[in-house]
Formats: sequence, structure tokens, C-alpha cells
Amino acid sequence: MGLAEYVAPPDGIGIALTGPFNDSSTFIALCGPRNMRLVKAGRTYQDADYVRSWLAIQGLDWIRRMVLGQLTSPADWKE
Repeated sequence: MGLAEYVAPPDGIGIALTGPFNDSSTFIALCGPRNMRLVKAGRTYQDADYVRSWLAIQGLDWIRRMVLGQLTSPADWKE
């Protein structure tokens, strides 16, 4: 969350995508206006170009959800 807060412009949205780490974990953090905060563990993947693309696409989807105020979706993976 600290990185997302650091890069967030005034009245904008900061995003931090990290991973995959040694255990193949990935994470996303969003920090936005109106005290909107999201930290979420992503799916586990080994490091590859397509994984970095997937993380970026997922990050953009979470920004879309944050802007719309709909952080949950029926299409979400069940945990």
C-alpha cells in the first residue's frame, strides 16, 4: 500500500503491481480518492512476459472497478 500511496497523484489513483516472487505470488495495491484502498493477493504465477501483461490488465480492471465503485463482480474467482 505504501508504494501505491507514494505514486498516487492528488485526487488520482496510485497503483502498485508486484511479483511474481520466489513463491510465485503476486500482489496489487490501489490508493485512490475518497479514502479508497485495496490490497489484494493475486494468483500465483512463475515469471514470464505474459504474466507481467496479465498483471497489468488485472491492475487496469481494478482501477476500472475502483472508479465505478464496484470492487466485487460475479465473475471474480472464488477464494
